[in-house]
Amino acid sequence: MKRIRIAALCLAFLMVVCLFFTGCSAKKGSTEATAYQLVKSAVEKTQALDSCQLDMDLTIKTSLLGMEMEVPMNYKMKMAGLKSGDVRADGSIKMSAFGETADIGVYVDKQYVYVNTGEQKFKVKADATEAATYNVINTYDDMIQALPEDVLKDVTIQKADNGTRTVSVQLSEEKFNEVYKKFVSDVAEGALSIEETDSLNMKFANIALDISVNKDGYISEYKIAFDMDIKIGAEGLNYTQTVNISSDCRYIDPGKDVTVEAPDSSEYDEYLDFINDLLPDLEDELDIDSLSPLGS
Repeated sequence: MKRIRIAALCLAFLMVVCLFFTGCSAKKGSTEATAYQLVKSAVEKTQALDSCQLDMDLTIKTSLLGMEMEVPMNYKMKMAGLKSGDVRADGSIKMSAFGETADIGVYVDKQYVYVNTGEQKFKVKADATEAATYNVINTYDDMIQALPEDVLKDVTIQKADNGTRTVSVQLSEEKFNEVYKKFVSDVAEGALSIEETDSLNMKFANIALDISVNKDGYISEYKIAFDMDIKIGAEGLNYTQTVNISSDCRYIDPGKDVTVEAPDSSEYDEYLDFINDLLPDLEDELDIDSLSPLGS
């Protein structure tokens, strides 16, 4: 049971992984932008947006302790206040695991993450560990990174008939750690926060990116895929978790203003109150006393 708990907690932290973007656009006064100029310009232009709408597919495949699991997820999010300071996000998360599919409504502001499962509504502090799976704002902030010029030096730009330009590149583990150091740090911090964890070592490989820019110079699509091996020491035992992550994030009409509406907060229970109210029902459903060695 403890091993399964460790595996579940590791997977929860990995879901922080909604890697969003880096992009491209032509440099003024240049007839043909280089891949680096394209990426740098689009990152700056997209980062300047105060609001945006995203549709992202994320698939996590993991293997631990002989167990294999695949978790496909879809995020549909509207975000506003990114530059004005009043950051808010509203949308839905659809995920499948163990033969079950869940549709979860999510609203995020600077203080709380509001979660609507359809049957229950609760809110949790935005900086709490329990909020990591749902807090897309943190992921958004972590992953807005430009790529170094040396990485894109010899990369060619693929052009489509609709004006979209795409840059495809592979990163070394060293460059991945350098460019996405905040993401790497967050994953490590999350894994080490598990009470039983004594040591942690992470390796990244097969890192591939496809960055697309529309005719207006905004990022229109960002794909990333990579493998991650995590070696965890816990309670005198060593575990190796192998994870494959692939993400396809699409921007819906980038540059168009997006409105985000807050839910009625009075309908949402505080997370701890929600858990305390849920426990008696779980105990009745599982008949905890009959499962205990001390039960009759």
